[in-house]
This record gives sequence, structure tokens and C-alpha cells, in this order.
Amino acid sequence: MKNRFQARYSLIALIGWVVVAVALGITIGRGSWWSSRPRTQDAGAYTFMQSISFTRALIRQNFYRHVSNRKLMDGAIRGMLSQLDPYSVYFPHRQWADFNQQVQGQFAGIGFIAIDNAKSGVVVLRPLAHSPAYKDGIRTGDKIIAVNGQKIAGWKFSRVLHAMNGTVGTFLSLTLQPPLAHRLLHVTARRTLLTDGSVEGFKRYPNGRWDYLIDPARRIAYVHITAFEKDTAKQLDSALLPLIHSPGGLHGLILDLRFNPGGLVTSGVAVADRFIKSGLIVSARGRQPQTDWRDISHGRHTYPYFPMVVLINGQTASAAEILTGALQCHHRAQVVGTQSFGKGCMQNMFPLPGGLSAIKLTTALYYLPDGKNIARHRNSKIWGIEPSPGCSISITKKMEAALYMHMKESALILPPGTQARTAALRRLGIKACSTHFVDVQLARALALLKMHRLAAAPALPAETSASRASMPAQKSTR
Repeated sequence: MKNRFQARYSLIALIGWVVVAVALGITIGRGSWWSSRPRTQDAGAYTFMQSISFTRALIRQNFYRHVSNRKLMDGAIRGMLSQLDPYSVYFPHRQWADFNQQVQGQFAGIGFIAIDNAKSGVVVLRPLAHSPAYKDGIRTGDKIIAVNGQKIAGWKFSRVLHAMNGTVGTFLSLTLQPPLAHRLLHVTARRTLLTDGSVEGFKRYPNGRWDYLIDPARRIAYVHITAFEKDTAKQLDSALLPLIHSPGGLHGLILDLRFNPGGLVTSGVAVADRFIKSGLIVSARGRQPQTDWRDISHGRHTYPYFPMVVLINGQTASAAEILTGALQCHHRAQVVGTQSFGKGCMQNMFPLPGGLSAIKLTTALYYLPDGKNIARHRNSKIWGIEPSPGCSISITKKMEAALYMHMKESALILPPGTQARTAALRRLGIKACSTHFVDVQLARALALLKMHRLAAAPALPAETSASRASMPAQKSTR
């Protein structure tokens, strides 16, 4: 189970996660891992190390209680990095393992995400489609009663998670109580290596599969990329290639990058390569020659042309901004929404001696094909990606919070029936979103594609795309 979901499921916590993810910079530059040994024999190295050693000795001998060397070392490293920028951070052993897991998009388990609700206890947030948990009947809202035969009443959430953790190939036994059900559900499943996809569609079916056609009559697709993980480009192929090669083809695409904090830059470049036939996608420049590079599309993976709109907001960051900027510079897509976050710097991972911890350090700045750097500095007046002319659509913080909750709710695989659905959401501490909520940014994107001459199609059936665009509860971020 992914750690970022192992927190109380509240509006503040959910929005807070996105802000923290962007602030810490979940992007690794080009996905590379550097192991080069730094040169320490400069003029001030001796004095520096002497001061650090003296401070350590002073604390160890005179502080009123014992402090371990590990704690002092961690604090010294964090202190140095805090003088640089918000994106250079230290990863102790456990946090580094979690970070690797997030970037790879893979984890070991039976395939569900759990949360701790103060009133309901430990509850399944959602099972992963096609996972052992889903196949065995585990659904959103199921309350966990026992783990491996031990009742968990009174346990701390961390203890429950520890009891459920395990290696690939081992078994996990759970006892759960579904909403409105009188019988308990007993499940024993083998842990496996699982992937929680980063490419989502417009509507989720009860079996967990996504529908990517927001307007079937005009053959307009909708794809939401939640983050850029190792296999995001391949997941995008799986979503769009069947539509592109279908008899009706694909006549338009809405690419939603709202609330996308970034990820692997190599993944963002690979997605850009699907839409840009030739030319520069992004470049980087830093102090060291090895940090300078250019990524150019050669058209080997490029989809056939179709009109395209990209949705962004203030939490669209890093690799998501690189992708948006490349599409905008090449006039490949119109951009709708609000100004993006403004993270235009590259980080690389440097494992520390012993291999149990690492430093993520800013090593270069990114530049879009037009030569612009999107980084937002302290006194910056211009940063990030701006929507296309006439496509800036601002919404209030309250509306953005409602949109975010709408998008989160749609990723859930809820039980059928209004009563069961409401009970499952109640266990999660979520008030069901109104079906009358209107996503004005999505509606504008859809309207732009409808106006495009290549998106022309016969009259729509009774359920029009306009009415569907008013129901963004059927799409989600993680």
C-alpha cells in the first residue's frame, strides 16, 4: 500500500498531499541515479569538517540528554540542504525506499489502499482493478476487522499497516465487514507486485475499467495523467491506441494534467514524444557539463494527428509543465485552465556511503523549446505555463477543492446501489459529491474540440457530451 494514502482521508489532508508533493519536488531529472564521488579537497573543506566535528563533540558531551550520531548526522545534512532550495532534500533509509516505490509506481501487496477514519476505524479506500483483493471481493468502504486472525480493535494505524505488510509470494489473511452487510468477508490472498496506474479515464465502470471516450459521437477522448511514473507512456498507449485504430478513429483528446505534481522527466518526455513528431522537447543546463542535455522527438512513437486540449492548474508541476510547455511551443495543443506551479529545475539522486540513504539535489534548470525557464523564484513575475489566449479560466478555492474531491471520488470502486454507495462513502468520512457540480474548465476544453473542424460528427444522442462534462465525478487523481 502506498504511504501517501496512509493518512486520514479528509479534504485538508488530500489537498495538503498535493501541495507537499509539489513543494518537495517529486521529480527526478531524467530518472538517472548519480554515484559520482564529490571532490572535497577544496580550500575550505578542512575548516568546514573541523567545525562540524567540533559541534558534534560539543553536543555529545554537554547536551542534557544523549543524542545519537545518526540523529546528528541526519540533522546536519538536512540543515545544509535547507540553505539551497525547496527541492533539495535528504532521504533516510525508509523514506528513500518509499520514494523509489512512488517513482516506480509498484508495490507489494494484495491490491488495496486503506485509510484510518477516526469514526469508522481502518477502512478500504479502494481496491486496485484486477488485483487479488478485487478478485476476492474487497471493495471501497469495507472495514478491516482482523489481520492474520488477530482482531485489530484498539490498534494504532501504523501497527495495522505493519501487520499487513509483507514480501511478494507470502499470504495475507483479512476479515472485513462490508457496508450494510451482516456477514463478514474472509479473504486470504498471496501478495504480488502490483502497479497502481497513473493514466485514468473519464468514467470508471463497476469492474474497475476506465472509459476514455468523453464524447463517443464525436470520438473525443479524455485522459487524466495523475503523475509521471516509469510506465506512464505505455499506459497511455494502452488507453489511446485502441481508440486510434478503431473504425471510428480518434478526432480529439483532452489531456488533463490538473493536480499532477510531476514524476520522472523521462516519462514526461516519452508522453510528449507521442504527440510531437519532430523537434526539441526540453533541454537542461547546469554547472557540470554532464547535466547539459537535450531531448528531441524523432517521431518513432508519435500518434496520428488529432486536435488536442491540455488542462492545467496551480498544482500542475515539473514534468507535467515540461509536457504542457512542449505541446504549447510546438502549437500541438491549446492549454486551458490557470497558471501552473512553476518548477523548472532538475533533481538527481546521490546515494550516500553505505547505500542506506540518499540526497536529492538540484543540479540544473529546464528550458522549454522556446528557451524559456518556467521556474518560480522569490521575486519572479513570470513563471510556469500560462493558458492559451482566451483559455484562462479561474475558479475559486472552494470550487477547486470540490473539483479535487470529485476527481478523487471517481477513482473509487463503489458497491452498486445508492444506499450501499452512501454507506461506503460515510465510512470513509466523505460526503457524496453533488451530481450537479460543473467542471467549467473541462466544459471549455470540450467546447474547443467541438468547434474544431476535424471534430465534426453527427448529432449527439440523448445523453449529450455537455451533460456528461458537467459530471467530473467520473474522473480522478490519486
